[in-house]
Amino acid sequence: EKILSPPAANAALYIPDDLPEVRAVHDELLFTIRPEAIERAAGGQVDAESLREVVARFQDACAERGLVMNLFGSQINARNFKNWRYAPHEVHSKPLEQTTELIRASFGIRLPMQWQRAEIMEIADVLEYCAGEVFGQEA
Repeated sequence: EKILSPPAANAALYIPDDLPEVRAVHDELLFTIRPEAIERAAGGQVDAESLREVVARFQDACAERGLVMNLFGSQINARNFKNWRYAPHEVHSKPLEQTTELIRASFGIRLPMQWQRAEIMEIADVLEYCAGEVFGQEA
């Protein structure tokens, strides 16, 4: 069963649909902060520093409410291709700008398989509250 995100979270966070050829386990919630939400929170023009600041504000707001999230673009996340020590040298020498941009504002939240719907909805509540606080209610 897909849980639909609340209005503020939906306006700020993009949760991709599963690909039709994939049968997902759904043990992790994956999402990206929408570029327009980052722009709104940054007050207009977004550069690398303002992007980091806005992402950190959202991550900190969630952490203050007990929700720990993994930022894909962090220096310790295995999903960050820049952390791949055993990949061919070409991976490290190509800029991969689109991938870098995407993972700078993409997160994963672990969802233990034994959790009930109510526990998962608590995560949705925190995301909703923090999205509204950091990004505002605009769509």
